[in-house]
Amino acid sequence: MDIKILFICPKQEDFLSDSLLHGLRKIYSNNVIDWPKNRYIYKNSEYDDIHGGGFTIYNTLDDIEIEREDVKSRAKKNYFDLVILAKIHNQSDFIIRNYGWLTQTNLVILDTADQDNIYPYSTNDLKKGYTFLFKNLYKQFPYFKREITNYSYFSAKFGFLPVSLTKMIDNLSIKGNKKLLNNLENISFSIPKSKVLESPSKKDKLFTRHIVDREVAARVEGSTAEKVFKDEDEYFDDIQSSKFGVTMKRSGWDCLRHYEIAANAAVPCFKRLSDKPKRCPPYGLGPDNCIYYSNFDELMHKVNELDHVDYICMQKNALEWAKENTTVKRAKLFLHKCQKYYDL
Repeated sequence: MDIKILFICPKQEDFLSDSLLHGLRKIYSNNVIDWPKNRYIYKNSEYDDIHGGGFTIYNTLDDIEIEREDVKSRAKKNYFDLVILAKIHNQSDFIIRNYGWLTQTNLVILDTADQDNIYPYSTNDLKKGYTFLFKNLYKQFPYFKREITNYSYFSAKFGFLPVSLTKMIDNLSIKGNKKLLNNLENISFSIPKSKVLESPSKKDKLFTRHIVDREVAARVEGSTAEKVFKDEDEYFDDIQSSKFGVTMKRSGWDCLRHYEIAANAAVPCFKRLSDKPKRCPPYGLGPDNCIYYSNFDELMHKVNELDHVDYICMQKNALEWAKENTTVKRAKLFLHKCQKYYDL
């Protein structure tokens, strides 16, 4: 399968969009056109302030020659097998300028937001004032989203109904509401294969220096909740020398740190993972490759009762989980799901 893809990039960096672009480019080379050109993902890219320090995903792709001229005219002639509109909640201005030709293509919507509402039903979208024009996009086209909860379905049916009101009906059947989103597809972050260790590394300490859970960081000597690494190699070396890495829900449930910890052969310790809605990523983390905990005392109890043999097994499973979540494998899964909607 040799397909042509137009990847409409957001102006800002975005872990989900950029990791998917990375995987697609690795598979299809210059048949994947990032437009406008991604500012961060190519080797030797320069940027001053980027979320996550520009680690892991960025500065990774070769800056090969890409034909970005006459993209619109080619799209209007159905040149592209897929048109991916990334970071939909930040694309309202683009959509209103290009609605005519855009909706005549094999369009795929990529919702990368930390929030669980469906586009255009968010506070920021409401401020635009013309989002009523786009209220059927999620019904017309495959809609890939990472943060999916009951409220995702309710927002599709009730629009801007506040989250607080939906709590009153959380226990009601949402079967009927799901019919509004038959084309809702799961997607999650991924990590370049080059950033995943082939085999476990030697460990000389218990936890990483950077611990995102402030309760744990305050009680682990030598650790801090503040970002301390400005160099990717130092950041990865710290994880590789640690037996465990602490992670948790941040703005959304999915976080690149989950994958970085496992990819560098540490065992993820995930705070309150059992609270995660079923359709929210990360997918595949469980008791065989991850430690669940709710507070520091529970974490230390589970860490201390884990013998060497069980740790090695859990470490191996975590590393295998990372290998199953590379950008190329995510891109292949994404394309497989797209085949439900389009002939590729």
